[in-house]
Amino acid sequence: MPSWSAVPADGVIPVPSEVGLADAAALLADGRTALGLLDRAAIEPGATVLVEAAAGGVGSLLVQLAKRAGAFVVAAVGDER
Repeated sequence: MPSWSAVPADGVIPVPSEVGLADAAALLADGRTALGLLDRAAIEPGATVLVEAAAGGVGSLLVQLAKRAGAFVVAAVGDER
């Protein structure tokens, strides 16, 4: 893999120094999915939302986004097997 690549400036997303590149890449992928789900669900303030797999990447973002949208969030997680 090359150390450097040329890309259009509008294709670059700055990563804060306190965020590792692996975390930034995961957030980009999971964040896009979570935002798409939130948009599709059209959550309104006061709604009750169940987030399954709330401890995972997409689920933990959905919990935060739904709360920010004013929803009451019920977060479900599995147990160790």
